[in-house]
This record gives sequence, C-alpha cells and structure tokens, in this order.
Amino acid sequence: MNDQEFVQYNQQLFKKVAPNYKWLDLLASRCRGKFCNFLGDIQGLKILDVATGTGQQALAMAKKGAIVTGADLSEDMLHYAIRNDKQGLVHFEYANSTSLPFDNEVFDITVMSFALHCMTHEIRMGTLKEMMRVTKKDGFIAFIDHCKPSKSIGKLIYSNIARFETPLYKQFLDTDFRQELRLLDLDIVRHHKFFFETMQMMACKYYH
Repeated sequence: MNDQEFVQYNQQLFKKVAPNYKWLDLLASRCRGKFCNFLGDIQGLKILDVATGTGQQALAMAKKGAIVTGADLSEDMLHYAIRNDKQGLVHFEYANSTSLPFDNEVFDITVMSFALHCMTHEIRMGTLKEMMRVTKKDGFIAFIDHCKPSKSIGKLIYSNIARFETPLYKQFLDTDFRQELRLLDLDIVRHHKFFFETMQMMACKYYH
C-alpha cells in the first residue's frame, strides 16, 4: 500500500467510523489522562498531536496548559475534533503524517495516540521521520498504543480487540517496534506498560 492508497484507505475507513467514534473515545478517556501524566509537566509547551482523530488527546493536553496543534488526514474526524473543542483550545489542521506542513524543530513534544497500529510499516516509518523533523533538538517524541501482551488475561483481551480491528492491527503487534525506533536512532527514555500489558506508553529522544 503506497502513500496515496493509504490516504484513500484511511479517509474511507474514518468516514464510516467518525460518527460513532465517541464510544471509543469514552473507553479511552482514562488513557488520555494517563498519557498526559506520563508526559510530565507540559504547561506552556508546544505539542503536536499527529493523527489527532476526534481531538480528545489534544484537548486533554491543552487542558493541562500545553499549546497544542492537532493534525489528521481525515476531514471527517477533524470535523468532530473541532466540534469537541468547545473552548477553542486546540489548533487543528488537515495534514498527512508523512508530509507534515510544519517547519523543522517547531514543537517541544510530538505525540501520537492509538494510530501506529493503523499504519503499514512504510507509512509508520515515514511518519516517524516527519515527527522527528518537526521536534526540537531538546524535545521528545511520545506514543501511546497497543502492544502484544505476555500475560494470559492480556492475551484474551488482545484476541477480542483483534476481532474488531483492521488487519494492520495484528501486523503492528507482530512487528518489533523497538527495532523500527532503533533504525531511526530514536532512544526510548521512558516506557510503561499497562492494562494487562495490552497497551504501552513510550517517550523517545532523537539525538540530532
């Protein structure tokens, strides 16, 4: 799947998903706060939320005092993101994660929540490179997403989630994501697994 095909696939998928995504947002609401705490003190920091979706993670960070920009290539999801941002706390932009419309080294932190598992390897690597490009030298890049569990309860949860996800979900969980990060010289400086090891948060530094 090339970049153009991925854009079409993504837009078609989230056109269907967007009207009902509020239920997934409700389920993920505790994760949003947990991720904010994982990021630490973000008051006054410029943060880019890549693949922002309905903007709930972007809003959670903005409410902690961060200056947040949310970017997504689904206009349908951005419609709901803007509607959810009743106080106008976040600046939302239509953007492809593999060609972000921002200058080099603009953001203190660049994040992505629950989007890695929706990407092919090629799209993911292109996205990571762009996230690195727009992040300041002393900043960091952070993720929250699913991971393959080793515990029996986690495996049961994983198998049930897989039934509702796209094939890219399983492909991502079978991938050595740490190796992908190493290939780009991204060092994991903080890492935390939770919810029976079915989810993880990572903060990475890129030494330019």
